[in-house]
Amino acid sequence: MKIKIIIWAVAILFATAVAASAETSYLTTTENSWELQLVSNTVGSPGAYVYTYTLTNNTPSDEIVDFSLYSPNLASGITNVVTPTGWTESGAGGIMLWQSLNPATIYVAPSGSAVFGFTSTHASAADNVFAQATNSVGYNGTTSGPAVPEPGTILAALSILGPAGFVFRRKRV
Repeated sequence: MKIKIIIWAVAILFATAVAASAETSYLTTTENSWELQLVSNTVGSPGAYVYTYTLTNNTPSDEIVDFSLYSPNLASGITNVVTPTGWTESGAGGIMLWQSLNPATIYVAPSGSAVFGFTSTHASAADNVFAQATNSVGYNGTTSGPAVPEPGTILAALSILGPAGFVFRRKRV
């Protein structure tokens, strides 16, 4: 009975580690104490990771007109880019940039939020993120994205849980 409990506990821990979860980070500025909240979410498997970033403007008055992400992993393999209405995107050399097409009328307003994203062949890494307001105040921070297990981690867990399941099955017969 104790072994069953241990194996179930290991299985639950493994399942929790495999499920992607959101990571919250903050972009700050040296101009004042205001901040932008960034929630990043990564799901997928090797060769097709889906990244979603929700940028929330927690400032009382800044209007955010561009958002960029720098990561050496973004040098290639980006598809399915998600861009808010009225924004454009470009990506090259490890930088993904989203910009408002009309900063006078299209921006992430105070207390507002916007969703940015893409699919990549590369797993998440430590990324630098930047945002700029209409008044030229710049915000920066880092996000590592939630961990997505590597194939070796999954295989290792299966190599432990597989024989254990076989033993239980064999004992019951």
